[in-house]
Amino acid sequence: MKKKVVIIGAGIAGVTLANELAQLGSSVVVIEATQVCGGSSGLNAGGVRQQFSEPINIQLAQRTVKTIEKWVAEEGLDCGYHQTG
Repeated sequence: MKKKVVIIGAGIAGVTLANELAQLGSSVVVIEATQVCGGSSGLNAGGVRQQFSEPINIQLAQRTVKTIEKWVAEEGLDCGYHQTG
């Protein structure tokens, strides 16, 4: 059965979740008040924090980096990501 999902917010978390759910076969609608990554996702300094006290936050940060690397390597998307540090 196809799941119907509504995601509020088209920041990096919202669009990433929408993409992953769509790849799994869900019908996804993203609702955004302004523009894609028009809020804090588009205004940050570009860092992906890796140090947290909760294991789930560490895992999510690591998954974020792997997802960005996949976008660059497999899909040819140049989002300006350069891992340093």
